[in-house]
Amino acid sequence: MSAKRAGAGTRERERRHRTKWHFGIRSRSPPMEVMLEIYRTLKTLGMEWKEKKSLGGLGGVPPRTSSGRAELSRAPELDGVDLKAAAQVYFVETRARVGDVVVLMNLQLYMVDSINYLVDFHHKGSYRASTAEGAGKFDMAPVGEHHHGEVRPCTMLDRKDKDQGAKEDEVVSPFVFMDVACRLILELAGGGE
Repeated sequence: MSAKRAGAGTRERERRHRTKWHFGIRSRSPPMEVMLEIYRTLKTLGMEWKEKKSLGGLGGVPPRTSSGRAELSRAPELDGVDLKAAAQVYFVETRARVGDVVVLMNLQLYMVDSINYLVDFHHKGSYRASTAEGAGKFDMAPVGEHHHGEVRPCTMLDRKDKDQGAKEDEVVSPFVFMDVACRLILELAGGGE
């Protein structure tokens, strides 16, 4: 075997063992404390998140006793908690509006090692928001709608979408997502004060 070939195999093995990169922030706080802070920050920034219908038997409001206080005893009926569904407590589907663009983003809390957690930011997509009178904050703009109800000229992106039968004018720039993620990071780090 030549020296070149032997060296190539070593380089391939080195590449496989490189640290994976994530766009996110690390924390040493307890995971539920991190999630509470995420929800507080989302609210502060005016973002919305998708309600969780079921966490597999995890959580809920403890029943009240006759004295009006919550009972804090162990609930044996929760012994069969669906752990996969319960893990959804560490996953948040969010959306934020910046100008006339709505950014869809998922946040996921991962355990990196025994004391470190990572909040990962995942861009799910973006779309133009409606600026029509009476439209909701996150309503999608109809094709052809522009600022204050004006009709804008058809762009190449619009033509491509129309040819494919799409009903939306997709926003492809990652900069709006990066802006929203940076605002979230700054607020979580206490720099938004």
